[in-house]
Amino acid sequence: MGKPGLPAGKPGLPSPITRFVGRAGELQRVAASLRGSRLVTLYGPGGVGKTRLATEFASRADAGTADLVCLVELVGLGSGDDLPDTVARALGLPGTPLLEQPRPRRSRFDQLTAFLSARRVLLVLDNCEHLITEVSRFAAELLAACPRLLLLATSREPLMITGEALCRVGPLRLPASEAEAGHSTAVELFCDRAALVRPGFALTPANTAQVVEICRKLDGLPLAIELAAARLRSMSVQQITDRLDDRFRLLTVGNSTSASRHRTLRATMDWSWELLTEPERALARRLSAAGNGVTEDAAAAVGAGAGLTVDDVPYVLSSLVDKSLLHLWEVEGGEMRYRMPETTRAYCAERLAEAGERESAEAACTRHFLALAERAAERLRGADQPRWIARLDADHGNVLLALRRAVDGEDVDTAVRLGLAMSWYWVMRGHYTEATIRCAELLRFGARVPQGAAALFTVLRLLLPAPAGHDRDDEGRDRGIAEAARRARDGDAMSEHPLLALLEPKCWLLLGEHEEMERSARRACAHPDPWARASGRAALGFAAETAGDVGAGERHLRAALESFRELGDQWSTGQLTCMLSRFTSLRGDAEGALALLHEARGAIEAVGSADAVAQIRIRLGIEQLRSGEHDAAEVSFRHALRGPRRTMPECEVLVAAGLAELATRRKQPSIAAERLDRALRLLDEAVFDKEFLRVEVLRRTAALELSRGPEGVAAARDAATEALRLAVPLNDMWVLATVAEVLATVTYHEDLPVRAARLLGTATALRGLADQGSPEVRALSAELTARLGEAGFHRSRAEGEHLSPEAAVRELEAAV
Repeated sequence: MGKPGLPAGKPGLPSPITRFVGRAGELQRVAASLRGSRLVTLYGPGGVGKTRLATEFASRADAGTADLVCLVELVGLGSGDDLPDTVARALGLPGTPLLEQPRPRRSRFDQLTAFLSARRVLLVLDNCEHLITEVSRFAAELLAACPRLLLLATSREPLMITGEALCRVGPLRLPASEAEAGHSTAVELFCDRAALVRPGFALTPANTAQVVEICRKLDGLPLAIELAAARLRSMSVQQITDRLDDRFRLLTVGNSTSASRHRTLRATMDWSWELLTEPERALARRLSAAGNGVTEDAAAAVGAGAGLTVDDVPYVLSSLVDKSLLHLWEVEGGEMRYRMPETTRAYCAERLAEAGERESAEAACTRHFLALAERAAERLRGADQPRWIARLDADHGNVLLALRRAVDGEDVDTAVRLGLAMSWYWVMRGHYTEATIRCAELLRFGARVPQGAAALFTVLRLLLPAPAGHDRDDEGRDRGIAEAARRARDGDAMSEHPLLALLEPKCWLLLGEHEEMERSARRACAHPDPWARASGRAALGFAAETAGDVGAGERHLRAALESFRELGDQWSTGQLTCMLSRFTSLRGDAEGALALLHEARGAIEAVGSADAVAQIRIRLGIEQLRSGEHDAAEVSFRHALRGPRRTMPECEVLVAAGLAELATRRKQPSIAAERLDRALRLLDEAVFDKEFLRVEVLRRTAALELSRGPEGVAAARDAATEALRLAVPLNDMWVLATVAEVLATVTYHEDLPVRAARLLGTATALRGLADQGSPEVRALSAELTARLGEAGFHRSRAEGEHLSPEAAVRELEAAV
C-alpha cells in the first residue's frame, strides 16, 4: 500500500489532484474482504465517495494483491452496450477481424477471459447501478471463467451475486460535539478543500460551530462537503451556513471536469432518482414527510396510497435500502428503523410537492404519530414502560414534527392531544426545555384549550426549568402556579389527566399551602386510575414528611411504592426507593440505605433522564460519606456529572457541596473552600430550590469553619445563622432539622453544652426521628455525654425533643 493521504497514481488509474481524506478503516475492510472473496462491492448513496475509495485502494494495491490493476468506468454505457468490449478496451486488448465474425460478443469475451486467466488482475468496475442486471450477469460469468481475477465494483446497490462481499460506504465521520471537530473526517475534508480555494483557511474557535453545522446538515456526504467548500471562493462560512436549507441551489459550483452527475448535488440526486421504479419513487417521496426515521408500520401508514399497497411497503423499503436512499438500523428491543439522510429527504420533499402529495402525506404522518403518542402515554405508567420509553425516544423527532405541524396549522385539538400525550414522557426523560416551549406554544391558543389541559400545560411550564436564556420571574411564577392549581382543583382536571395527581399537590407544596396539598393528595387517592391513586399516596407521604411526621410519611411512601411496583412503573419505583433510603439511613442502617439506592439507580437508569440518574448518584455519594466510604463517595459524586451533556446546575451545586464535605473530612480545608466557592458560583445558574441549595452549601461551610479550630467558630456561627434564615420560610421540617444539628454543633464549640444538647433534641422534634446515621451527630452526642454525663445529656436533649414543631422553630430562632 502507498502512503495514506497522498494522491493515488498507477498506470491505468486516474491520478487525483486532491488529498485523500479519511477512510482508513474502509481501506482495511476492502483489503480484508478481498482476501475472503474475489468480488467486493462498495455500495452506498451517490456522492459518498465510492469511486475515490476504489481508486485509492487500487492505486495502493501491491504485488501481493495483483500483477495488474485496471479501472473500467461504466457510467457512459447504456443498456445493450457491449460490456466485454468495454472492459477489453480498458485493458488495452486490441480488436481483431475475428470480432466481425458471428457471435462477436462471445469471441470478445473469450479473448478477455484468456487474457485475465493468464495473470492476477484487480479489475475495478465503477458505477454499476444503472446496468445492475447486465453487470451482475457479466461479473458472474467472468469470475467463473477466470479463477485468479479479483473484482472490485462500485454501485448504489449490491450486485446480488453469490459470494459477493459487501462493503457499505457511509458518510464521513461527524463530530459528536464542537469540541471533537478536530477529530472528524468530515470536518477535515471541508477544511482541506476550503484551503484550496481560500489559502490559509483552517478550523478556528471562531468558525468551528459553522463548519460543524455545515458537515452535519450535509450528512457527512463528501461530494456535498466539497461543493460547500468550493463556495468559499465567493461566500463566507456563515453565508454558506445560512443557505443550507436551499442546498440544491447552493451546491452548484462543482468541478467542470467531473462527470455530469457529480457536478452539482442535484445532479447526483437526479441520477439516483432516475434509477428508481415508480413504487420506489412513491414511497421515497412520501417518507420525506416523516422526520427522524420510521418503523415499517409508520412507513406503511405514511407511504401506502396510489401505486403502492400496504403489503408492498416492506419490499419497497428493502429495495430503497439496497439502493442507498434509506439507512437501516436496529434500535433497542430489536426493532428495525429506516432513516432517510437529510439531503435525500430534502430532494424527495421537492418531489413530494411536485406530485401534489405533500398535504396528504403530512396528514398521514400526524395521524400515525398522534396515535402512537396516545398509545404510549397509557403504557408509560405500567410494566411496558421501558419498551415505550425506547419507542418514544426513537420517534420523538417525528412526534415533535407532528406537533409543530398541528400548531402551525392551528389544529388545536390535535396539538392539545399531542401535548397531553407527551407530557409525562418529557418529565421522565428530562426534556424540560422541550416541555416548557411546547406548553407555552399550546397555551397561546387561549380559550380554545380545554381548562384541564390548560391547567396541566401551565403547571408544567412553570414547574420545569426555563429554557436557556429565559429569565424566571419567581413572583410571577408563584402567582401562575397558584392560579393553575386552583383551575385544576375547581375544574376537577385531575379526573381527566392523571398526571395532575402528581403535579397539583406539588404546586400547593411549593406555595406552602399544606392543607390544600393534603386535600389535593386525598382527591388523587380517590381517583379511578390506579397510577393516580399511587401518586396521591406518595403526595401524602411528601406532605407528612415535610410537616415532620416521619412515621406517617414513611408509611404513605411505602404504600405508594408497593402500588407502583404492582403497576410495573420503574421510574416512580426508583424515585420512591431513593426517598425511602433516607429513613433507613436515619436509623443508622447504612448498608440497607446503600442497597436501596443501588436498587433505585438500576430502576432509573433504564427509563429516566440523565439528571434523574445524577440525582440518585449524588444521594448515593452522600450516603457513602455518612458511612465512611470516602473513596466510593468521590466516585459517585464525579460520575454524577458524566454524560453526553451537562447536567442541571442544581446537580452541579450538590456535587460541589458533596466534594467539599469530602475534602473537609479528609482534612483538606483549602480544597473544601475551593469547592464551596464553586458551589456558590453555580448557584447563580440554578433555577429551582435555590434557598434549599444555599442551605446545603452553608451547612458544609459551617462544618469547614469548625474544622479550623477555635478561630473558625464565629464564621461557622454566621453560616449556620444564614442557613436558618433561609430554611425557615421553606417550611420543610426535614431541612430545618439538618440546620438545627449544625447549630447544635456550633453551640457546643461555643462551650454551651446544655444548649447544644437541647438543640440536638430540637432537630428530632422537627424531623420526628433522630439521625443515628450521621457521623457528626454521633460524635456530638458522644462529646455531650462525656461533658454532661449520660443522664444530663438525655435530660437536656429530651427538653428539645418534646417541643411541638412550632415551638421547635421558635427555639431555633432564639438560638441565633
